[in-house]
Amino acid sequence: MFVFGVGTLSVLTNNLLTGAVVTTGSSGGNAERLQIGSGLIMIDGITATLSAQSASIGSVLTGGINTGSGLMIYGYIAAGSTTTATIGVASATDPINTSIGIPTAICPLAKFSFGTSTVSIGTIVAWSGGSATKVIGKVQNVKIDLSVENAQMRGGGDVYPVDTQFFNGKCEGSFEWADDTATQLLFLGGSYSSGGAASGTWTLSGVCRPEPVSLSFTNVTNGITSTYTILHAYLHSKSDDFKRTDYMMPSYSFISQANILNNVLTVQA
Repeated sequence: MFVFGVGTLSVLTNNLLTGAVVTTGSSGGNAERLQIGSGLIMIDGITATLSAQSASIGSVLTGGINTGSGLMIYGYIAAGSTTTATIGVASATDPINTSIGIPTAICPLAKFSFGTSTVSIGTIVAWSGGSATKVIGKVQNVKIDLSVENAQMRGGGDVYPVDTQFFNGKCEGSFEWADDTATQLLFLGGSYSSGGAASGTWTLSGVCRPEPVSLSFTNVTNGITSTYTILHAYLHSKSDDFKRTDYMMPSYSFISQANILNNVLTVQA
């Protein structure tokens, strides 16, 4: 999630915010069950509450036996819910990025590997956590455009239309910022290789696609604070303008779609 403060751009990602610690079950025998503590997680621009829940590893594996690795427990918002999250368990063969069985908007909580014993859980590795906010630059010239196309019906002698239909709604725009780094290019896809504390290299491959983000712009005008939040956006265009006066002015353009709760834009003032 982007948060545009007054002159400042911060980033929030699908993330574990508080609590939601994953541990093994307390029952005897092989540890087959996971316990997830209550906490807050961020999914697709929505801060969701995750209540204490449990998951059975055997229920998602053929015969309840697996000695491999690469399994993950994640939080998601089920269809029809609002801000309440539930948990799911994925294996390496689950279609995480498709619409079959598992939502595309998820918050990874932990990944774990099995021990040597059948159906027993080995190491649990924290996947997401810590601070979800990171300031990355100054922002100016933010533009948000809302538009919708229409078609109007008239009879043979009608001057004014008798019916109006709307289609092709759009919520898109652009913004500029300073202090550009290669890590920010990951919003367009690609990969980043760290070159140390001060620099790194971003590489764009032929199959890269933009990553979904949430945009939130806060502005104060005449003492009134207004917050515009675009819940599911893609940064699809970046340009760098080198001038003698504005030596480098990075700009991004974005398009949006409805998020998992079928919301596109909210305005609070």
